[in-house]
Amino acid sequence: MAANSLPDSILALETSSPCASMTLRVGKEIVFTREWTAERSHNSRIFDLLAEVKNLLDQAPPGLLLVGSGPGSYSGVRVALAVADGLALACGGRVAAVPSWEAFPWEKEKALVLSDARRGGWAVAELDNGNLKEGFRIVSPELVPELIGEMLEKGGEI
Repeated sequence: MAANSLPDSILALETSSPCASMTLRVGKEIVFTREWTAERSHNSRIFDLLAEVKNLLDQAPPGLLLVGSGPGSYSGVRVALAVADGLALACGGRVAAVPSWEAFPWEKEKALVLSDARRGGWAVAELDNGNLKEGFRIVSPELVPELIGEMLEKGGEI
């Protein structure tokens, strides 16, 4: 496999948000995908799903394991990274953390992404063609309407 080519089997884990997911792609086909509500359970459900997908992982060991790095639940990201690291050791794959917001299917060239950062703040970031322009930042709730207005003026989506 060339250094920049994608492996045939890719496992993606997203546990940084309450809507967690696991997806296995083999070739060009999604062969397994599940979503679950993680809440504050530290994503213990991920282990049940690993047992469910074990036969598929044995048949097509993932050469790449993608982990959503948030922003979001730090403990959720740690669980997914631990799972991905363990699987990578077992199957010889690589692990890569990817900003979770870059996984959304954006229709417009520019977008503003917002999420509740709790403790009175909002996590915000701008995307350009689906890629973060820079890392997210935490802003006060009072600044959010201004940021939304600026993005809409640029013709972007929220």
